[in-house]
Amino acid sequence: MPNNQKIAVVALQGGFDKHIKAVAALGADAVEARLPKDFNDVDGIILPGGESTTIIRLLSRFGVDESIKQAH
Repeated sequence: MPNNQKIAVVALQGGFDKHIKAVAALGADAVEARLPKDFNDVDGIILPGGESTTIIRLLSRFGVDESIKQAH
């Protein structure tokens, strides 16, 4: 992964910390993303796995679903 990339890791459900560490180990800047503003100016988004019904509800509740769609 090229340096200076900013990667948002959706941090609404457990397990995101391992993704943050992996992104950092690859030389990119990892940010914990919980709110729509956290997706501004990112080069990529990681959506950690988990229980799909729960993550869909959390994405919607915090407005993150629309931010991911806009970033796409």
